[in-house]
Amino acid sequence: MKKKFVTILYLFLVTVNQLFANDFEWTPQIQKAYSEISSLKLEKGRDILKQYRGRSAFVPYLESFADMIEMGILENKDKYENFIEQQEKRIKTLEQLDENSPYRNFLIGEINLHTSFIKLKYGHEIKGANQVIKAYRILTKNALKFPAFLPQQKSLGILHIVIGSMPKKYQWITNILGIEGNVMQGIQELDNVVRNDKVFSIEAELFHYILSTYIVSNLGDKSKALISFVQKHPQNLAITFVGTSLLIKMGKSETALNFIKKRPISDEYLSVPFFDYFLGEIYLQKGKYVEASNAYQDFIKNHRGFNFLKEANYKLFLCNDLNNELKIETKYLYHVLKDGETIVEPDKVALKSAQQILKANASTSLIERELKKIQLATEGGYYQEALLFLDKMDELSIAKVKDKVEKIYREGRIFHLMGDTKKAMSRYQKVLAISIEQPTWYFAPRSCLYMGNILQLENDKKRAIYFYKKTLQYEDYEGSNGVEIKANAGLNELQ
Repeated sequence: MKKKFVTILYLFLVTVNQLFANDFEWTPQIQKAYSEISSLKLEKGRDILKQYRGRSAFVPYLESFADMIEMGILENKDKYENFIEQQEKRIKTLEQLDENSPYRNFLIGEINLHTSFIKLKYGHEIKGANQVIKAYRILTKNALKFPAFLPQQKSLGILHIVIGSMPKKYQWITNILGIEGNVMQGIQELDNVVRNDKVFSIEAELFHYILSTYIVSNLGDKSKALISFVQKHPQNLAITFVGTSLLIKMGKSETALNFIKKRPISDEYLSVPFFDYFLGEIYLQKGKYVEASNAYQDFIKNHRGFNFLKEANYKLFLCNDLNNELKIETKYLYHVLKDGETIVEPDKVALKSAQQILKANASTSLIERELKKIQLATEGGYYQEALLFLDKMDELSIAKVKDKVEKIYREGRIFHLMGDTKKAMSRYQKVLAISIEQPTWYFAPRSCLYMGNILQLENDKKRAIYFYKKTLQYEDYEGSNGVEIKANAGLNELQ
């Protein structure tokens, strides 16, 4: 009986390996499936993969990739448990394959990264972090065994940047687990894949722009390169989607608006309600409040997920408020309280703002409205409009210290983004001097971060390190996680 069991087990393993006879061959059809999925033509990619199930190890990997994209954009909680179950099955399938191929553990590590992203996006932080650690260890071990294997540098590059810029409140975890990150190493790894890997170069370049925007803010202006990258791939909706988001973040909203208008539209592509959200953001920055309101309402109507709903409702309130409506529209604020969740930072900020306004039971002041208009115009890259709002404020009497500090900070941001770093530094220094007794306002820590950025680009290493460290001395202010990540990335590069 025992011999029979062993024989059956042996035959099963042999059969599995025969089924994957061409398991790690990146064939033209597998490449096409990857290209379709990467462009958000998920069903076309899946149809190709169905023909190769049991014949290619890339099938479970690419099915994971497609499911991650769909789960990430559409945020369907009903499919979450099934997604996790399928991911575990895919990993088990790959674990049966040849350990002497560098692709085996690379693909397993990638699927773990896909799973971690969805767990984090759906609010399961501890489970998501554990999956990141698992991916890191698998990929690091693979790199030691196969140091010349290029594709894994894409994944390791991402992990090295993220871990190397970890906020200080999480650094004890990485220290205990012996997980190390290095921002510059991660950037070099991604760039190496972009230059030298034919398969994953586009994906690596996209991640380079994502991470240089949200984490590594000291690489100079990447907007021209990003614009060129998006223009090279006009039929890739994923690149248009991510590129648009990043350009808005970079203060290039007018360019982002053009990409949204020219994006490919077809039933072949996954539906992306976030383009309505992006339109709302851009029109709000431009002061087109009716158009912005319509776009946010379209997003709320079409988005079946749970992230950014609080912020979209808060922005609807802002559209009404900034349009000088006499009546405060509290209905939007009550939607902020009850709709969506507080997983992402914008939703947390929206909830806090709505609670404060409802508690005060009063509309925002004229000064506060003008400051908000300056902020929004600056964030969109509409600097001349922001300067006009500033000129109007000079005619107003500003009584509150916080409003005075914010006005100076906004001036600093405009000068900084327009390239006048001398005037920007002057304003940032003034912010620090005036708000020294207000550590919970975000103006001071952000001013420190931006001074660190300026000084690093000017090769003034000593002073840049000083301001990055000073940034990390502040706690419990709005957006602290993002600011800490960038300050830590700067220190990681310089020390």
